[in-house]
Amino acid sequence: MANRTVQLYKYIKRPSGWRYCKAAFYANNRIKPHAVLTPDGEQIIKDGYYCLAFNRKWEPVGNDPAEAVRLLMKKRGELLTVANGGSVVQEPEPAATLDSMEGTTLPKTVPGPSVINNGDARAQEMSVTKSRSASALL
Repeated sequence: MANRTVQLYKYIKRPSGWRYCKAAFYANNRIKPHAVLTPDGEQIIKDGYYCLAFNRKWEPVGNDPAEAVRLLMKKRGELLTVANGGSVVQEPEPAATLDSMEGTTLPKTVPGPSVINNGDARAQEMSVTKSRSASALL
């Protein structure tokens, strides 16, 4: 059976050096922002970054607690899927981001829908105007 355990740690600077410490959670499984469990007790340390620990691997996920929990749940789901015989499809990279489009220029006008003019556009406009005025009287 595959290992499905994923833990959230924070890599922080302690007086003794850099250490991985478990992230602290409330009783309802919500993360305590920047709180870690150290040998001295629970402390709030804003420096460092969160890591996911699974299958003897350490995957850094950044310093945002909400994003770290989102990626923790995603990784748990992926490992559970693989353990049950499924497969995980990688998400495609976004085609273009604002950072990658910095040097490009966008068109000044956006083309609208094409209109087919077969000669009686004025008649269609008049019939729409008449039906609107008729519905206003009702």
